[in-house]
Amino acid sequence: MDSQFAIKKELFDSSLRILVAEDNDINQTIILKLLEKMGYNADLVVNGLEAIDALYKKKYDIIFMDVRMPKMNGLEATQEIRKIWKDNDQLAIIAMTAYAMVGDRERCLEAGMDDYITKPINIDMFKNLLIKWGKQVKASQFSAVGSGFSNKNNEENGILNTEMIDSIFAIDGGDFIIKIFNKFTNQFPSKVRTFKDYVKNEDFENLGFVSHEIKGSGANIGAKSLSEICYKIEKKAKAKDKSNLIEDIDSLVKMFNSTKIEFDKYISKKRRM
Repeated sequence: MDSQFAIKKELFDSSLRILVAEDNDINQTIILKLLEKMGYNADLVVNGLEAIDALYKKKYDIIFMDVRMPKMNGLEATQEIRKIWKDNDQLAIIAMTAYAMVGDRERCLEAGMDDYITKPINIDMFKNLLIKWGKQVKASQFSAVGSGFSNKNNEENGILNTEMIDSIFAIDGGDFIIKIFNKFTNQFPSKVRTFKDYVKNEDFENLGFVSHEIKGSGANIGAKSLSEICYKIEKKAKAKDKSNLIEDIDSLVKMFNSTKIEFDKYISKKRRM
């Protein structure tokens, strides 16, 4: 199994507080062992009610939530968690299910989950989810406390999260991060058009949904400042606050263009190393 953990250990943040909600004892053993190999000491509960109770007792960064459990399933538990801790956007909930039916992922996301993995667990997918959401959760916590920490190597011009880019770059030497970055940039113009339509029609629900979507996608590819602007728009959408939204969208477009330039420069530099 050790050979399957070739990604550098430092990419895993052992300070993450992880809860596993899973009722099958074999699955429990496998998941907890995987987490142990990655340097985590996770807590375990066996249903959704226990997951909610655990959150009252301790703050968690990531929950791996089985979808089908007795007493309260993962979808119901997630909906309750998002209601009770509605202001906590620093908790990532990852769905686990033995089924891969059409629409399953959408149902998980609609319930308030952030991501999705099927069982049996694919080790590479599992560890990459931990890296992805670990970085994002910690970035949210960093942003929330408003720290003035500055690392020139890690945050060039404050536009990129180069640590996030480096973690994905390490998978294959840059091809994958370039592919997903290009996909993001191809989709962005149409997203901005919907932004403007939603603002015009005061459709705050969809404005919040799309801004949340772009915020997450941007964070996953290292577009730090772009994600922060989306977070600002998302908060206004939740509050149904239409003040300066057009200006915010204009700022988002400008940051998108700056992000493309900085990303290309950074990737070119890394590939010359």
